[in-house]
Amino acid sequence: MKRLLPKIISIIIFSNFIACKEDCNYELLNFIDCSIDLVDNSGKSPVSLKDSFVSAKSFGIYYQLNFEQALRPNSCEIHNENSPTNLKIFTINKFDVSHPAGFEVTSAFTILNNDNLYPVSINGATIKLNNHLLLNSPPLRDTIHQFIINGYRNDILIASDTTKAIFLKR
Repeated sequence: MKRLLPKIISIIIFSNFIACKEDCNYELLNFIDCSIDLVDNSGKSPVSLKDSFVSAKSFGIYYQLNFEQALRPNSCEIHNENSPTNLKIFTINKFDVSHPAGFEVTSAFTILNNDNLYPVSINGATIKLNNHLLLNSPPLRDTIHQFIINGYRNDILIASDTTKAIFLKR
């Protein structure tokens, strides 16, 4: 009986805990678009870029997936399957000798999001709600750059956005 009593008490406490838990009303949220911002990654974490120039070593692009607002504030959100799953980055200006204007420069960036503790290659990486695309291969000279970020799902273009022009210093 001494061994049985603690088990009975545990079962009663556990069943009360389960009974008090509220049911979650799931709400499917539709993908709207993506938003981007230029970031400075020279500190402890990336921050929004305030100037129109930055060192190429600390340049990054903040890439966020936007979904419609939940109608019920306490609902459990589920995102639909129409959001981008991979990215390609193109340069509008000449990046370097091997990357003329309009060329894909995805390999010059890495991605940092809550799936990984450190930046990893964008190719094959999981796209989350909040992503930092960090430049890891600087251009050969100081010059003005602008980038197009295309989001794809199953090789179909889902979203596209263009950064503002920025002066990258080597």
